[in-house]
Amino acid sequence: DTDIDKLTKIINRVGKQMSESPEWSGKITQAPFLDTVRGFDKDGIIVKILGRTTPTEQWNIRADLFKRLHEEFAKHDI
Repeated sequence: DTDIDKLTKIINRVGKQMSESPEWSGKITQAPFLDTVRGFDKDGIIVKILGRTTPTEQWNIRADLFKRLHEEFAKHDI
């Protein structure tokens, strides 16, 4: 029952905020964004999020992105 437009806005906003944050601004070269809805499964929607980082930083950035998204999804009942 997730609103895809709402989900897209949240993911794109969080990605933009991360790319502009002092912690990540020099390490994110393209802000993470929702690229496409890949499908559905018994647990929910599967989305593809893309972005670009400097070499070796992708895993740290990914972990922080997932943490931030988890917090935002909780705030918006997603």
